[in-house]
Amino acid sequence: MCFRFVKDKIGKVKRIEQFSYGKLCAYTSLEYGDKFIVYRDYDSRGNRRSNSEGISTKRYEFGENGLLSSTSFFDDNEKPVLDYKGVSRYCYSYNDMGKIVEEIHMGVDDIPVRDIRGVCIQRFKYDAMGNIIEESYFDENDRPAQDSCNISTIISRYNETGKPVEERFYDYQREPVESNSSGVAAILNKYNNCGYWVEKRYFRKDGNLKNYGAAIIKRDLDEKGNILEIQHFDARGKLVETIEPGVAMVIKRYDSEDNCIEEQYFGNNGCPADIGSDHVSLIRYDWGKKTGDLKIIRMNKSGKIVTSP
Repeated sequence: MCFRFVKDKIGKVKRIEQFSYGKLCAYTSLEYGDKFIVYRDYDSRGNRRSNSEGISTKRYEFGENGLLSSTSFFDDNEKPVLDYKGVSRYCYSYNDMGKIVEEIHMGVDDIPVRDIRGVCIQRFKYDAMGNIIEESYFDENDRPAQDSCNISTIISRYNETGKPVEERFYDYQREPVESNSSGVAAILNKYNNCGYWVEKRYFRKDGNLKNYGAAIIKRDLDEKGNILEIQHFDARGKLVETIEPGVAMVIKRYDSEDNCIEEQYFGNNGCPADIGSDHVSLIRYDWGKKTGDLKIIRMNKSGKIVTSP
């Protein structure tokens, strides 16, 4: 699949053409207004074309500040239609930093409606660096609402460099709540002195570690950020095989040019483990400094080469 952009005399794209094996298979026409852009989809014969949600036209409107104020969806008869989230029009408001502070979902009758998650209005708060520190959900009557994961508010905290260190979930009464999809109520991240992420921990609302696959994920990196080791632990601090089926730890080695030259998998007992249908335990990479060709050797835990493309 390839694309060709057709422009008008002043350089604006007026048509986006899609080609497959050298033949035109579809195209999108663009209509520009004072503060809007409309995209209409067609097949190769010029007939209107719709996606799986029945959307054939997308209309983007912009405010006085030039920022996107709304996105609307229509069918091939230019009638409002819902997207996969159950929304026909998204309306946006911004703060002085140009960050979205409110998103409202509208139905085909242009009345506020809840999306597939049960959320009608989303509101955001930011810190001085522009990071989202609070995300809250509301219903069509502007009352606090919980989404399909049972969450009403997400509170985030960042370190001095702007990296996320903490994320906590709350219900509509601002009480800690566990996501009903993961059972997690809080996520904490740690970074090393170089600013690289090295640890993630999942917690229940009572403050105890939560096994979300693993309860703790640790990474050991070199000063350049190359991953040397990955380990997954359960809530009791024991290695748990969640990286891949049967794998709790991965160890990597690099050459002087930071190319990975070896990757080995281990089970929760610390012994080499095989993964995949071809039972690979060790992968070696020969970067072919003389020939420039990469050679990959895959071996099982017994040292036998299983595949070597």
